[in-house]
Amino acid sequence: MLFTCAIGLITGLGYYSILVILLFCSIVFAIFMFRAEYLLYYYLVLGALTFPGALDRIGGLVTLNWVRTAFLAILYLLYSLVFAQNIREVVKSRESKRFLLAIFPWIGYLGITILWAISPVDSMRYYPKLLMAAFLALSLLLDRRIPSTKCFKMLIIGAIIFLVVSTIAIPFAKALWPGNPPDYFRGYSGRHASKFYVLFIAILALSMWLVNKRKKLSIFMLIYSFIMLIWILQRGAILALVLGGLTVFLLTIRKAPFSLITKGMLSLGLIILGIYVLFYTPSFQESMFKPHYGPNQFFGYMLKGDVSSAVHSIDFKGRFEQWEVAKELQESFLGKGFGTTPVYIKRISGQYFELHNDVLQYRIETGYIGFVLYLFMWISIFSLGWKFRHSDDKILRILCLALCGYTVALFSWSFVEHVFDYSHMSGAYMFILAALVVKRVMENTRSAGVKQTPDDGVWTSTTSTAIMLAFKQL
Repeated sequence: MLFTCAIGLITGLGYYSILVILLFCSIVFAIFMFRAEYLLYYYLVLGALTFPGALDRIGGLVTLNWVRTAFLAILYLLYSLVFAQNIREVVKSRESKRFLLAIFPWIGYLGITILWAISPVDSMRYYPKLLMAAFLALSLLLDRRIPSTKCFKMLIIGAIIFLVVSTIAIPFAKALWPGNPPDYFRGYSGRHASKFYVLFIAILALSMWLVNKRKKLSIFMLIYSFIMLIWILQRGAILALVLGGLTVFLLTIRKAPFSLITKGMLSLGLIILGIYVLFYTPSFQESMFKPHYGPNQFFGYMLKGDVSSAVHSIDFKGRFEQWEVAKELQESFLGKGFGTTPVYIKRISGQYFELHNDVLQYRIETGYIGFVLYLFMWISIFSLGWKFRHSDDKILRILCLALCGYTVALFSWSFVEHVFDYSHMSGAYMFILAALVVKRVMENTRSAGVKQTPDDGVWTSTTSTAIMLAFKQL
């Protein structure tokens, strides 16, 4: 603790930031004092709550968020290395191979492109987040001591904690530190990293509700998270939720029972009501539409079938113009280097601008090789959920539906947002779901094998006993 305070004072951090560092270090130290697997449980429960705000920079270069993410990436890398001996068993299943081939070739190639990137510093702003997400998921998969059921419960507990804390965080901070900006707590209800986690909660809750798992709790989580997305005026997240939620609903249909249709209609009605309220909220209208345009004009154009005019009325905050500038960058086979598009845009237009379009960004930064791996990653992860979407195991079915819905939501959102710039939230929980799907399938396979083993053992012992009795009679 004294060493941390000394480092903080030397680098010019404020006392509040030093307290935050001490809090995080204390949490990690306490985890190691008890059991190492608590390090994984920590992120399942509290990953979205630790360092959500934009605090001081260390030495004026990196934020505390970056330090925390890089530190966790190293810890999860070491954790996965400790259980590396289990990799032989893991790769025996097709699902495990698909999971590993989906994530690590793409992330590995991103790291290679940093070697020729025009600004490796910009590349390293985001790369530790991807590494942390990948090694966290790999650690969950390799550690056989951690059952998928417990991980699933941890995700639910973490979601509830986040929803409650996000409601009281800023008022609590203002009351505790009057006159000081509550930077740490602003991230809970902010418009950036937290929106991906709230979307994750909503889709997980919808999957639980449709599978009839914890009905009251899932309804509470679904409604609460949807209200939060409306409250923080996240139009992209609302669109992602609609597409992801529709995916979850369609994948649950087999014989279309009446109860399922009723739930689907209620979900659709809730979303339509929320969007209607959102569109006619003054603050949202200012954010959504260009001057002199509003929801009446937008819906009027849509009813007439004039989609181009409807799109023209939406304020994309200069993204179309920046995308046109980015298209001037020549695409290549190897790419220009991960995380460097804003640097090139600044050279052309004089403005440092993140594209808010992952599809275009990775096509430019990672070239044709990286873009193929990028698309392969999305398809492979979605296929993991698709394969077991009708499983009789309720937990596996929930995980698969949530994985498919969240994958569709993030992929559709990536056309108008830089989704993987926040991969410590977006990518991390998508990879976690994928790892838990594979883990659950492996557990079911092992349990099926164990059930057969006692029968074989009983037959063997019975047979040997009968033979011995026969010999005695002789």
